[in-house]
Amino acid sequence: MGKTAKALLAVQTSLKVPKAQRNEFGGFNYRSAEDILAALKPLLAEHQLLLTMNDDLVQKDDRHYIKATVRVVHV
Repeated sequence: MGKTAKALLAVQTSLKVPKAQRNEFGGFNYRSAEDILAALKPLLAEHQLLLTMNDDLVQKDDRHYIKATVRVVHV
């Protein structure tokens, strides 16, 4: 297993994000993307990983989609 894969494995096993948000209408707790990123940032720094995210609007037939691309680099 390479250096980057080992660092990613360490981040994935360490990441804990509680469901701190509440949807009162549906009556359920959830975690937002912002919650996940906030918990992820210190772990990425600890393991010297850089995360970049890009969103693109993609049209297929008569529908529009958001294509999210995430890249992780070991620095």
